[in-house]
Amino acid sequence: MQTLTQYLSELHGLVTKHTSYSDPKALVADISNYVLHEVSEDEQALCSSLLLAGSYEFSLPRFIERTVMMQDKAFVDAKNESLSLFDAYIKRLGPRISDYAPLLRNLLVNTFRKEQSNRIQAATFKPLQRLLNLKLQSMDANTFGVRDLTELYLREFIVGKTSSTARACMLETLGLFALHFPSAMMDKAMSLATIYLETLNAQFKSNKPDMQLIAASLKGVTSLVVHFDGTFLTINKGLGNLYSCVCLGLEPPPSLARYDIPKAALRLVIQPGPII
Repeated sequence: MQTLTQYLSELHGLVTKHTSYSDPKALVADISNYVLHEVSEDEQALCSSLLLAGSYEFSLPRFIERTVMMQDKAFVDAKNESLSLFDAYIKRLGPRISDYAPLLRNLLVNTFRKEQSNRIQAATFKPLQRLLNLKLQSMDANTFGVRDLTELYLREFIVGKTSSTARACMLETLGLFALHFPSAMMDKAMSLATIYLETLNAQFKSNKPDMQLIAASLKGVTSLVVHFDGTFLTINKGLGNLYSCVCLGLEPPPSLARYDIPKAALRLVIQPGPII
């Protein structure tokens, strides 16, 4: 693990300029390649401890914390690369990430709260969603802070000044909360259903629709209806509006370069249950 220790030490040296290395993104990329492709299974536990442990002075989470207020491009790129590494590392370890899940959850949420870069705010969601989808026994609704995060993301979506990408990530993540922690989301199901419908209607009627918001809303609805399919029946014309939006999503314009919307609409159509 001497290689990883050296990489991490060099990375933190950039924060205080006590290093000859000049490209933090490239250094994080080196760390990523090492921990994802060169570490053996026997070395995995030690690797995780060095890379993630909050008690280790040169850990990667500590680098994110130390640079959260640094907005020059070199450090923003490095933070973005670090968040991508967290996502890939969670994917690699799967349930074995459990011991570090609370630390990573807190890091991602605090980074979203404090970070000024819209790009980095948006990048916190993918690893957070991957943690959610692991359904770790150690991360129940209380430990994950689902209710507090729901209030945060709803508030930021409605009145915040975050980017369209981050707002789309919020919609998708809120749906995952409803999917994995339904008991904690019972009093928010109606609000979510209303937001999804209003977003879909507004975007499909717009001359310049935001494709990310449309796809995220359809994904959010797909997650929401697993436990709260009746919610749309209680909204005036809710089911009819949803059906119309799904039909529009299944018939994208020929000029559409990406297919996130029709794929999201199709997943909703094949979702088990009576909603569609």
